[in-house]
Amino acid sequence: MTNSSSIWKDTSIEHIDVKSGNNRCIIIIPVYKNKLGCFEEASLKQVTKIFGGKYELTLLCPMSLDVSIYNKTADYDFSILRCANEYFKSQRSYSDLCEEWRFYDALSEYEYMVIYQLDAWVFDDRLEYFLNAGYDYIGAPHLVGVGSRPEGENGNGGFCLRRIKPFIDVCKKTDFSQYK
Repeated sequence: MTNSSSIWKDTSIEHIDVKSGNNRCIIIIPVYKNKLGCFEEASLKQVTKIFGGKYELTLLCPMSLDVSIYNKTADYDFSILRCANEYFKSQRSYSDLCEEWRFYDALSEYEYMVIYQLDAWVFDDRLEYFLNAGYDYIGAPHLVGVGSRPEGENGNGGFCLRRIKPFIDVCKKTDFSQYK
């Protein structure tokens, strides 16, 4: 991956060159702020310890974000995928990005992606086991109308594994506006 690629709401993401040599799975770490809490720092260090060097570790961030704090905190040279600032204004706008087929298409040189948000913790590397299981999606269940979540609201994060090609297909065929 080139050290920095970008997407705007109306354009596609530039080509990504693989740094790690493993194009089976890319680890996407969404970030949007200039200061990390102590758990977020620990989570960032842990993901680099467990997956660094084996998989492409990529910060997904707004165009305007200075990511130097992330590289410095983890002592790691992350690849960077920049998207329009508008995708990082709220949970809903971030969900819009995760529903955009062009987002997945830009990563189509990979078979899978892991979305690893900094509220997650990875204990050890069992990723190959789950990649070999052949599922299109592995992640937390999307429970409707449970707890404080309104009926019909789903999540897009924590820690989840997504097969990229099926996500492209579903996103192209689905009008997500009916669920908003």
